[in-house]
Amino acid sequence: MRSRDSPMVRQLSAQPSRSPSPRRKKVAFQRDRSRSPRQGSTPSPSPRRGRTPSPKRRRTPSPRRSKDRDRKRSRSGDRSERKDRVERDPSPKKRRPSAIERLEPHTGWQPTDAKPYQAGLEEVFEPSYGAKAWVVRYDTEESGVLRCEGGSDDVHFHVNQLWLSEGGSWLQFREVFPSAELAAKFPPKARLKCNIRKVNAGDFSFQATAVWPDGKAPIEYRTKDWFDDLQRIASCVRNKIEISGQLSSSSTREGVVQEFISFETGIIRLLDQDKAAAVFSLENVWVSTDGQSKPFGEVDNQLLQDHIPVGSKLLLVVKPIPANRYSQLKYQAIIAWVGARGERNMPREFEEKFNSRQRRVEMGQKLWKQHETLKSVLRFNRYLTVPMKPDAVLVPVVVNLLPAGGSATVKDIDSPDNRNIGLLTVTLPNPRDEQKTTFHVLFHMEDVIDEYGEPAFKDKSITMKSLKDSQVDLIARSVSSADSFTDLIRLTQKLDSDYPDAKIPILQAVKVFMKSSDGQIFTGSAPLPTFLRKEPKSFNVKQPATGYYLNLSLKNNLDTKVVEFVESCPNLVRSVLPSILNPWYTLSSNKSLIKKEIPQRVLKNGTIVDTFGNSKHMYGEFFAASVSAPTNPPTNLTNHTAKVALIYTDRPKPRTGLLEFIVECDGRKSKSYALFNLKTVQCQQKSFGDLSKLLSVNMKDEIAMNASLVSSSSKIPYVATAVWKTKEGPPRKPGADINMLTDEWKKGTEAIIKLWMSRTIEMAKKADAVENEEAMKRAEDILSKAGGSRDREDRGRPGFGRDRHGSGGRNDRTERPMSPPPQEPVEEKPTVWKWDLALKDKVGTVQKVINQNYALAVSYQKQGWQEKRFFVLFDTCDVWINGEVVQKSGKGMKDVISENDSVKFHAVYVESDNAWNLTYLATAVIVNKNQAALREEQMPLKAIVKDSCEELHPAKIQNFKAVASKITKKPPPEDPNVQARKEEMKRSREENEKRRAMERQKKEEDRRRIAIEQERQDRIAQKASEEAEKKAASRRRELMSGNPELLRELQGMEIQRGTSKMYSCKLCGIQAMSLADAESHIFEDEHKVLKAEKAKEEGATTKFLSREEAEEALFLNEFKEIKTSVVNGKKIYTCEKCRALKMPMEHAKKHVLSIIHKNNHKQAENVAQLDQECKEMKKKGRVSTSYFCTPCGFTSDSVIATKNHICEADHKKRTVNYCHACKLFSANRAKYQEHRFSIAHKRKMEELEKPYEEKQEKAKAKEVKSRENREPKSGDKNKETEPEESKEPVDPLKCKFCAFDAESEAEMKEHKQSEGHRRKQYLMTGVMPSSDGQEEIFGVKPFTSLEHMSMIHRARDLHDKANKSKSIRIDEDIKKEKSTIVEVLFKNAVFQKMTVETTIKCTTCSVKLQGHAKKLTAQLFIHFVSDKHIQRLRVQVKGEDAGEKAVAEQEDIATVDTASSQAENQDEIAASEETMVLPPPITVSVHQFLTDEEAVEMLKEIENILAPTPSLHECSSCKTGLMTAKFMMRHVDSSAHKNKTVPAPWRSQVDLSSVYEHGPGLFKCLHCNSEFLDIRKLELHLSTLEHKDRVENCFGQLAIFEQNTPLDPPRCDTCDRYFATEVDMRCHMITKLHSIRTDQMHGLSITAFTENDDLEMKLQSLPAPALPVLPARLENQRGRIAAIFESGQFVVIEFSRNDCVVHALFDKSRVVNSDKSTFPVVGYPVIFHACKIEPDVEGVSQYLQYWASQVILGDGVRVERLGMEMTYNQLRREVGGLAVDIGLEDCKAEMKTQLDIKLNGNMAVFFDEVHEQLEYETGFVELKTASSLLIKLQAADQFALLILEDTPLTELARERGEVDQSLQPGDQVYVNAVLMDVTKRAQYLCTAVWKTESQPAVRRDRLLQSAVDMYHALVLALPVQQQDLSDVLIPSFANIQGLMDMSGVIDMNKMLSMSGIVVPPNQGYDDLAADDDLAADDDLAADDNIAEDDDIAAESPEERPKLGLGLKIASFANK
Repeated sequence: MRSRDSPMVRQLSAQPSRSPSPRRKKVAFQRDRSRSPRQGSTPSPSPRRGRTPSPKRRRTPSPRRSKDRDRKRSRSGDRSERKDRVERDPSPKKRRPSAIERLEPHTGWQPTDAKPYQAGLEEVFEPSYGAKAWVVRYDTEESGVLRCEGGSDDVHFHVNQLWLSEGGSWLQFREVFPSAELAAKFPPKARLKCNIRKVNAGDFSFQATAVWPDGKAPIEYRTKDWFDDLQRIASCVRNKIEISGQLSSSSTREGVVQEFISFETGIIRLLDQDKAAAVFSLENVWVSTDGQSKPFGEVDNQLLQDHIPVGSKLLLVVKPIPANRYSQLKYQAIIAWVGARGERNMPREFEEKFNSRQRRVEMGQKLWKQHETLKSVLRFNRYLTVPMKPDAVLVPVVVNLLPAGGSATVKDIDSPDNRNIGLLTVTLPNPRDEQKTTFHVLFHMEDVIDEYGEPAFKDKSITMKSLKDSQVDLIARSVSSADSFTDLIRLTQKLDSDYPDAKIPILQAVKVFMKSSDGQIFTGSAPLPTFLRKEPKSFNVKQPATGYYLNLSLKNNLDTKVVEFVESCPNLVRSVLPSILNPWYTLSSNKSLIKKEIPQRVLKNGTIVDTFGNSKHMYGEFFAASVSAPTNPPTNLTNHTAKVALIYTDRPKPRTGLLEFIVECDGRKSKSYALFNLKTVQCQQKSFGDLSKLLSVNMKDEIAMNASLVSSSSKIPYVATAVWKTKEGPPRKPGADINMLTDEWKKGTEAIIKLWMSRTIEMAKKADAVENEEAMKRAEDILSKAGGSRDREDRGRPGFGRDRHGSGGRNDRTERPMSPPPQEPVEEKPTVWKWDLALKDKVGTVQKVINQNYALAVSYQKQGWQEKRFFVLFDTCDVWINGEVVQKSGKGMKDVISENDSVKFHAVYVESDNAWNLTYLATAVIVNKNQAALREEQMPLKAIVKDSCEELHPAKIQNFKAVASKITKKPPPEDPNVQARKEEMKRSREENEKRRAMERQKKEEDRRRIAIEQERQDRIAQKASEEAEKKAASRRRELMSGNPELLRELQGMEIQRGTSKMYSCKLCGIQAMSLADAESHIFEDEHKVLKAEKAKEEGATTKFLSREEAEEALFLNEFKEIKTSVVNGKKIYTCEKCRALKMPMEHAKKHVLSIIHKNNHKQAENVAQLDQECKEMKKKGRVSTSYFCTPCGFTSDSVIATKNHICEADHKKRTVNYCHACKLFSANRAKYQEHRFSIAHKRKMEELEKPYEEKQEKAKAKEVKSRENREPKSGDKNKETEPEESKEPVDPLKCKFCAFDAESEAEMKEHKQSEGHRRKQYLMTGVMPSSDGQEEIFGVKPFTSLEHMSMIHRARDLHDKANKSKSIRIDEDIKKEKSTIVEVLFKNAVFQKMTVETTIKCTTCSVKLQGHAKKLTAQLFIHFVSDKHIQRLRVQVKGEDAGEKAVAEQEDIATVDTASSQAENQDEIAASEETMVLPPPITVSVHQFLTDEEAVEMLKEIENILAPTPSLHECSSCKTGLMTAKFMMRHVDSSAHKNKTVPAPWRSQVDLSSVYEHGPGLFKCLHCNSEFLDIRKLELHLSTLEHKDRVENCFGQLAIFEQNTPLDPPRCDTCDRYFATEVDMRCHMITKLHSIRTDQMHGLSITAFTENDDLEMKLQSLPAPALPVLPARLENQRGRIAAIFESGQFVVIEFSRNDCVVHALFDKSRVVNSDKSTFPVVGYPVIFHACKIEPDVEGVSQYLQYWASQVILGDGVRVERLGMEMTYNQLRREVGGLAVDIGLEDCKAEMKTQLDIKLNGNMAVFFDEVHEQLEYETGFVELKTASSLLIKLQAADQFALLILEDTPLTELARERGEVDQSLQPGDQVYVNAVLMDVTKRAQYLCTAVWKTESQPAVRRDRLLQSAVDMYHALVLALPVQQQDLSDVLIPSFANIQGLMDMSGVIDMNKMLSMSGIVVPPNQGYDDLAADDDLAADDDLAADDNIAEDDDIAAESPEERPKLGLGLKIASFANK
């Protein structure tokens, strides 16, 4: 074995899965072992790839190295080495992986774009929007009929064309859901959108090309595969054959097992071509045994995960499955096998087995069922963790290995309760800026993978302590309340600010990878995620999508670990977790779900997917029926050898099992079993609560045990007290307590024997059924072969193939049993009894009436020839008498039921172990003395029927068990029918034995007959096959000479299958035809048509073209915008863009030469122009040619990519009049053309075409020449300088650049180092002055513009040096220096990163640069040294110089007074903060503060003021309503009254004599005591029947008016505003406008308004709302008006987005209804465009996310359409930023007010989520008036209002429900309702109410706005309810009897009826049938033994009914 220190082990790559693996025993493909281990790139194939490795690589380690290794072994216990596990050399004893290679990273996949396809298809509707349609019916499970709105033609659609939008991506329905769920998701009459095409499909003239739920059409769904699928479906419909999927297979692919979904299914990651992934199943795996290949399911000799573990390489053939662009899971494996070295052909046996077309069709159906079953279990639509769904399986990862620059360090956690939990400290770079984000990640020791790719817990030397402070890598998921990386970063910032010292994890590690000594990891056998979705966004921003784990049990295992962590946290930390973690982990109600219910669901899902029982190789089997108890076994066994026989899987982590061993009894050896559990296993390895991690059936280690005998008569007589592996030695501690083990033995053995007895019998039956079915199938195959063309006949039958109406799961196929038992079970023994889970219409007899609440009935249940007695318990909630529950009638059980009465009941089975068999709980019971009449009687329609006890409330189950435990303490009563039952059972048993004997005899005869027939048919088929092959060979020879063209076409269809040849037509999708069938098929019309269409598409027609046809083809090829069509037999031509229609050929030729056509097509790309621009962008290098686009920052080595870039709109926009060669922009088009013809441009182009070497020589010569010019010879220099010195001597103390005179040389030296001097010298000379030899260190000096320019000069020198360099070492050094410069530029904000990773902004040039990620540094460096950047910086330097001059000039100006300047600054600050234009001060009435008493006296002197009541007045001249005196004086003082303005016309039409008027627009009906109404609602209210009744029946009008007059209506006297509710007034008081008015009123200065800035802090008291990923804009979004602000200017829209509530705001100017009279009303439906509010507003953006740019409301949503949407910036410009700011400021006040309402227990619009629509909801009529019904909903404390007025709800009569006028208070009804206003007393508007026959449900957009207006008019006038009378006390008269005689004082009935209080008989209504708390009805706990009580009713007296009602009248009436 190679030493651990060998280079092969130490040489790990940078990528986690590319480093070389340790030496392994067996390699699947030896040729791949020679791959280079260098990081990053995939090695190219080597010519020596297949050679055997050199012996040098396997040589024996040197003695010196072995000595070092031995020394390391001897020091293995050293503390210093144990302290740091990461830096230690791995122990040589550590087992290395044997068959896992290091492969390329799993994150290397990239999505591919499908090419759009348009040929041969014309869709009817606009491609982007389609048309609305609805589902008419479904013809099959996968196809149905649509009908478009406004059309009468049926449109055929198939599930393949159905698309869904999830997480911002479009997905096919078949990718997410099984086809069987199509009708459930979109039932008939469901509304959809579609696009269609005209097609000939039999009964259908149209076919749907795409179908989607709503909004815009899917993007880029038009592909070649899509078109072929449409053609195939249309052909099948036209020929009336079944639409079945075409089995298209790939070539042999190479892959690696990435993850197992279950024991029999998994994911394979492909290593070649597109690197996608494929799902596979055990049925698809083939193995080679004894030189032959067989399906793995037939061999079935090991666990599939042992045969192909995670990380092992396979060969496979795949077929495509539906997948979105960002899904890596694009294929399904047809076959997968472990290939031999250098062999890639699929197994020969597989080809032979599926040689026939029928077999391939069956295989396609089987693959389809596999995929459908997998989708039903994985629930692909549950892909988000916020909010968490209980049935979710997928695990999205937000960290898929650490991104570049990230790090993770192990930190332990102080948790003594759980030593296996730890924390990681992870630091990641923020992709949006240069900041680092640090957070904590929870991990479990079970999930750690060591450096060799194996679970770390298997190495006992690796502990949590040894891992501390080590560097690791990880894959992690989110466990916090956020699931995308942006929200997680925001949450991290909140944690850092609020809890800086708390170590609270926000992620959980799925896998943690330890790093080797060189810092690399090896994933090894660890499962890895698969890319599936774009959302939620992960921290790996460079990865194309988000990875997901698909394992069925993984999510629940991870959830359990999080719950354990939460439970182990200290109380202080635990109190904080609910605000940080996902509520799924912190809610106490979810703990039982996570730990109990979901694990059972996981086991159930596993059985659905795994149908072969491959798990038996891990968990084993126990054939209980064939096991017998040993005779005289020994009492104790010590150190006895055993093996694992069974691991009992009653939970995902099993804890119990059976050991099998040989024991000697009476001198004979016999097999026996012992029960053992996890506590008895003593092993050095950790188990983490899972027994299968320590022991399994397929383990190779020997084990021993100590056991004790418990029961010699049991099939499992022993219990093991200690179990251990023999290689680890005997246990050091004693075994477990025998008493405790005995108790567990009793429970465990009974459950195991019961389970496996039933399984054994089922397996035997299944094996017989499979054998018979296979025999019949073989016979049918032989008959079909003998019949010749039977396959061909069957192909055309409509029923051929699988049943489309079947269940569609994998269980429908022929299943192979787990394994046959060793011997057939004895049939004479009775079958294992299993009670039915639910009983329906079962008849029994009352055994005993226990008390007034409970009774017991007895009945019998029969299975086979066995019959057993059982008891059923029921109470008064379950008994129905005369269609009513007994408990409602107030009667007790003894009043309606007696012993020996006959009962019929529904019941459910409840697990309860007792001798009575009291295991059933009734849900509904009816009683009759006559049993015959009872059998004919039907159960009530409302009787409760349940399928299992799981559907009942847990409290009801607990009550049942409590009662049952009391009853069953006594022995069960004797059965009087026991003898008759035994005789009946004996007779049934004899009949069953006779029947079985006859069946066995018949079965044996059938087997012999089939075997004989099979042999005969095999011989006939073999002869027929030989004859057919001879005839085919002869026919081919004839065609060779007679019809070679036909033979050539047949050869194109030919497929070699073994020794025979088959023919397949790809055009028509027909496979496996014989020669005669293929020859006949070629001449069929359908084949000819498809062949001609293909030839037309490819332009490869076989006929000769005439001259005219050739000219036409050339013309159409040149001008592709010209389309042809045939009308009346003549060919015409149409120009699409010019709309020139129906032209002949001559006119078309003239048209394309016209100016109009040329102008319309001037945007078309010119090939010559593209080539010319590419030449200008070209730059030749030493070994390659590159293309540079300076304005765009684009670089590429490919001319194709460059041309594509040139065609982009952004490029055209940036390069208008730009010359790439000369790097020059021209002023206009004329200048640009002039430059293109200039000599300078031509010279530049010639220079670009020169070879690289010639350019280098020219550059070198130019540099030499320039150097000579800069450095003249010494003699010349002296000659030049001497006369200059003589002319003008240089003064060393005078600066010629700055006009500065220094007094000393030191001062001059200091001046030359100043920034000003260096700047001026640079501006005057163009040369950057040096800094006297001081080396410039980046980051030390301030980064001024001069330092910036100095860096440019240094960078240009580097650039020139790089161009001259020919050394690799120098190039690397220059590359590092360039990277350093770019980093400094990023650090000093010269370059700034944008949202898109490859987009960088240059702050100097104010431009955005785009490039490629790998070449970004080089591209930024080129821009930095470009002339454009230097010129911009030079301008900046000049500006700084001019600024210094201006500052110097201003220094002479005297400074102003400091205090005055500060005051002015404060005024400026206040003015800048106050963005809203101040409103003018208002003038209030002089009578604003009058009292009523003062006003009454003043009104006596005023004319036209009437007083209908002492306190109410009205103005007859102005026709006002009633007002109190003080408000009437305000009216008198108004300008309208003084000027005698003519009243509004409506005041003459509306009777205001009984209406109280509050302010200018609010009214209150005093007859009805309504709330305040606006004028529209008032008009509706006055027309209602209820109002008219109140007016007619009003007695004492004066008293009623005085009583209903509001005492102090809500208003603001400061702002002269009047409000309808106190809530509106409270909101107004904290608005900005009120603050301004208050300051104006008191003469105060207007300051900045900040009172509502604390909103975000106040909102922390509420949990953060769950929000999906929100797009920047919304189009055609539907919603409802949820609220209107108190100002009336802004309106809130509520709508749903991905099951989350979202809000939008708009002002009334955004309404675009054509009917301008439509105003917003709460509850109106709306359709709108919206844009996201950016940036976020603190506190507001959590609950208000959008501003609507266009809104259609009310009735307009059904007929009108919206215009163009706009961005948020466009909206602010159009509306005005001030209006938007005012709306957001008012929103803060509204939210603060609603927050107070919410905290007081009331409902609020922004903070409460209520169901939008209710269907089939149960309720009770609470109140009835002449105009409405008030219904209390049973599900919640909410109400619904039913309109009884003659107001239609919808336009269509068929959508309106019939109103039952007979409904009365107390009636139970069923309701369909739509949410209106959560703040009103009745939150819902009923669209249908019924008692028996259901009514249609109406959607909101179908509601008429008149119905919504009527709802508001009625709900605001509802009378006071009983529960609203908080001051009414109703005690019992029994308590005051004798103390007060109230007879004659008050008439109770009259009092209650007048006040609207309804007191039904028996003191009220109570839904006892829905009462789950039975314990409250009868305190059974107080009775020790119910069974011993003869008459419990006598011993437990009940409370007597109260004698009456009393009233205490308090303050409910107004004073």
